[in-house]
Amino acid sequence: MLDASAALLVPFGIYSLFHWGGWVKFMMALVCIAIGLLTIFANFHELLKFNAPQLIISKDGMQTSNGEFYPWLAISNEKIVEQAQGRYRSYFLYFETADASRQIDVTWLTESPSKIIALIKEFKQGQY
Repeated sequence: MLDASAALLVPFGIYSLFHWGGWVKFMMALVCIAIGLLTIFANFHELLKFNAPQLIISKDGMQTSNGEFYPWLAISNEKIVEQAQGRYRSYFLYFETADASRQIDVTWLTESPSKIIALIKEFKQGQY
């Protein structure tokens, strides 16, 4: 999501450029604009990265968006957990590997949480 500070820094910096005088104030305005634009760019870059597949389920195992691959034999105790904060609900896929417990946010994926867990069970049992 776009950070509120970025949304405010750019217009504030532009306003400051034209309405305040002095060298120091001019530099402060440029710094505000630069920080705001960098924040906007970083957030936009994250949105583009989010469009990449977040979870790939195949006959060999699961691969996450950061490239980590987990073969089916290494995965156990997979479940979807719903977490609520007020009106908002988030869904996480929890599973265990030999070395750690893992969690993946599946809230915004195109498949429903129940479909994701059903696919995992199908692929683990070799019924694809």
